[in-house]
Amino acid sequence: MEDAYVAPRPEWGSGTAAAGAEEAELLFGRALERVRAFRSVHGRLPEAGGRDEPDEPILGAWLEHQRHRRTMDDLPPWKDNELSRALGSMWWNGQDGGRPPLPYH
Repeated sequence: MEDAYVAPRPEWGSGTAAAGAEEAELLFGRALERVRAFRSVHGRLPEAGGRDEPDEPILGAWLEHQRHRRTMDDLPPWKDNELSRALGSMWWNGQDGGRPPLPYH
């Protein structure tokens, strides 16, 4: 029997300096693990508009936020490295694991 994807609501926290660097790292790690688990079950990264799992929109929005921060050169290098290590080097441009295009008929 395959392991089912379990998506409990995350404790995202604020991720701000007020939350503390240690807490921010922990929250980032939890979110990244949930995205990685989603990908292992569905074979693609979550999308903000996706509906395969109840929390897919939340995970997809989180991933889009990380992409935006990278584009704006605002993503700390350690987070970029962790995302690339866990999801592959193409995580940031949406090329890795997205939905396949619809066939033309």
